Amino acid sequence: MNNKVLIISIIAAAIIATGCLNDSQPKFYSVVEGVVVGGSGPVQGAEIHVQNFYTPDDVYSPVDVDEGFEISFNSSSTGEFNGNLYRFRSDSLLSNFYTAELDSGEHVVTIPAELLSDGIYVYEIVTPSNDSFSRLLFADKTDSLLYRSEPYTTTNADGEFLINPNMLAFGADFVTADNSEFIVTDSIAFKIVVDSMLVETKKVKVRPNQDNFFEFSLD
Repeated sequence: MNNKVLIISIIAAAIIATGCLNDSQPKFYSVVEGVVVGGSGPVQGAEIHVQNFYTPDDVYSPVDVDEGFEISFNSSSTGEFNGNLYRFRSDSLLSNFYTAELDSGEHVVTIPAELLSDGIYVYEIVTPSNDSFSRLLFADKTDSLLYRSEPYTTTNADGEFLINPNMLAFGADFVTADNSEFIVTDSIAFKIVVDSMLVETKKVKVRPNQDNFFEFSLD
């Protein structure tokens, strides 16, 4: 593989428990809610992109995915290969980005740039003989290219959006291939794209054990 392999060192439940606020109160994160409003009211169809932050911030840098992400692999199988992409901790397939008949040997496939934004993904290569593998991808996208990228979610007719906090990996502990450890913080940056333009960037802290609602005014 041409990327840094990361190992998940914890598994989250339906609601993330990530340590303690004090001796008796664990951290729980509720659904992250928000609304985007403009001069004439709620903005429908605003694209919501989310950037994670890590600590310590000098241990691991997300991968530049402006031109997509290249995956190299070797397989002894011959037949149909599939490449699948998921959001972190999501059971829903984001994209089957690759399907092809291949011979055994070394291969290179690419996750298209338009599927990737800021954030944490899981990709897998499924082989005919089930010698399949999956890896984590911590992605970084240049802001000026977000309008051509798959957003985390979009706003509804009332300008509202919801994000599952499990998929944001707050408090998740990861170890790189060289045994360096880093943790996903509960700070995120929202990047709002409307009509193919980045119109708002705002860093926020998602507070544990309380509701989290964020309003974005585009006036």
